[in-house]
Amino acid sequence: MTPGWRPASTLLEVDHSAALQPLLGSLGINATLLARRPEEHHLARLAEAALDQGPDRRFVLVGRARTIQFLRRALRQHGVASGRILAKAYWADGKAGLD
Repeated sequence: MTPGWRPASTLLEVDHSAALQPLLGSLGINATLLARRPEEHHLARLAEAALDQGPDRRFVLVGRARTIQFLRRALRQHGVASGRILAKAYWADGKAGLD
C-alpha cells in the first residue's frame, strides 16, 4: 500500500551523504542528497532542485531554520503560493530549544 503523501520527492541537506545512502536505501527512501558547503553556497542548488518539482507541488520544509528561510523565500519568489508551503524549523545554529 502506498502512503497518501507519495509520490514525493525528497531533498536532503547533509554533511555526509555516503553515510546516509545505506540507511535511506534500507528504508526504501529515494532521496537527492546535497552536501552542505561553506558559507551556505549549497542552498542555491537546493532551491533549484526544489523548484524543479514545479510551482503546483506542495512543499514540506523541515530542519534547519536558515535553510527553511532560504527555501521558503526562493519558492515564493518563483510563484509558489504560500498555502503550498508547510515549514517547521527544528534547529538553528547556536540556538537550543526550538522544538
